[in-house]
Amino acid sequence: MEKIIMSQETKEFYLFSIIMSLIMSGGMSLAMAIFTLDLAEAFASWPVGWLVSFIVALPMSFVVVPFTKNMVTLVLVEIENK
Repeated sequence: MEKIIMSQETKEFYLFSIIMSLIMSGGMSLAMAIFTLDLAEAFASWPVGWLVSFIVALPMSFVVVPFTKNMVTLVLVEIENK
């Protein structure tokens, strides 16, 4: 079995995306559960909601993070050129 070699930048990208997706999906799913349910129901249903939102958030972050970095670069270049 061959060892998969990734650059440091690639490792950082995937780790960042995973951690950001965990934190954002956890926070958003908890907030939505609290706003739509009573507190006991919110905490009881939150783990399932978190799992579903993480499954959506992780692949999205693989697309959104590089897109956002490119957009930030374009905006900063435009600002610096003025």
